Amino acid sequence: MVKQFISKYSIVFVILIIFILGWYSGISFEELLYNIRKLTFFQASILIIWFFVIASLSIIGKKVILSYLGYSVKTKNIVLIHFASISAHYSTPAKIGYPVSIYLLKKLENIPITISTASIVLELFVSVLITTTVGFFGTAIYFREQIHSFSNILFVVLIVLTAIFVAAYFIYRNSQKLQESITELKMAVRLLTIKKLVIYFAIQLGVQFAIAIHLIMITSFLGSGISFWFAMVSYSAAFIIGAVSMVPMGIGTRDVSMVYYLTGFGLSADIAVIIVAIQRVITTGVGYLLGLIASSIIGLKSVRDIKNGKKTSS
Repeated sequence: MVKQFISKYSIVFVILIIFILGWYSGISFEELLYNIRKLTFFQASILIIWFFVIASLSIIGKKVILSYLGYSVKTKNIVLIHFASISAHYSTPAKIGYPVSIYLLKKLENIPITISTASIVLELFVSVLITTTVGFFGTAIYFREQIHSFSNILFVVLIVLTAIFVAAYFIYRNSQKLQESITELKMAVRLLTIKKLVIYFAIQLGVQFAIAIHLIMITSFLGSGISFWFAMVSYSAAFIIGAVSMVPMGIGTRDVSMVYYLTGFGLSADIAVIIVAIQRVITTGVGYLLGLIASSIIGLKSVRDIKNGKKTSS
C-alpha cells in the first residue's frame, strides 16, 4: 500500500524530498529554485541533449544484444520499448519495466520470451556489475570510517541477502518449470562469444561514463566541480542504494545517498541538493514524459493492429 501510494504521487514525493534536503542543508525552497533558474537556456539544452545521448547508448545496447542473440529489431520499436519501460519503472511499486519490455518485445517484434529475458538479464547483470563494483570500491576507499560505523547494519543486510539467495535456490530446485526456463536462458546466452560480450560490456560502460559526464556538466554549470571518478562513485553508489530499496524511482533513498556522497567528495550541501533536483527534473521528469508518449503510441499501434487483423479475418 505504501509503495502504491508513493507511485501514484511520485512527482509530489520528488518535490517533497528535494524540499526536505534543501531545508536540512540550510537553504530555502525559494533559494533552490533561484539557483536552478540560474542555468542558461543553452546549459539546460546541453543537459537535455546529453540525456538523449545516454538514452541512445542504452538503446544501442539493447539493439546490439538482441542482434547477438539472433534477432534484429526495428529501431523505432526498440526506442518506444525503452521509454515505455522507463515510465513503467517510474510509476509502479516494483521493477515492472522489465516484464513490460519482455511483453512488448514479444508483441511488437515477435521475439521469444526466452530471448528477451536473456537480453534483459544480461543488461541487468552488466550494469549492476559496473555500478556495484564502482560504488563498492569507491565507498571502501573514501568512506572507511562511515562503513565501520554502519558495520552492524551491513551485517544484517548480508544476512538478509544470503537468506534471499538460499530461498531462491530452494524455489529453483523445486520448480520444474523454472528449471526449464533457466535451461532455455542458458542456451540463449551461449550464443554469445567472448568478443560479443566484450563489445556489449564496452557499450554499457559507455552508458555509465555518459551518466558521470552528465553529473560533471551539471556541477560545472553551477560553478563548482567534481572529478570523473568521484562522479562515477556518487552515481553508482546512489543508484544501487535506490535500486535495492525497491521504491519507485528510488525516491528519497537515491536522492539522500547522492547528496551524502557529493558532500563527502567536497561539494557544498546546497550545490549537492541543486544537482539532485536538476537530475530529477531531466532524467526522471523528461524520461517519464517520454515514456508516457511512447506508451500512448504503442497503444494506438496495437489498436490499429487489432482493427487490421479483424478486417483481414473478415
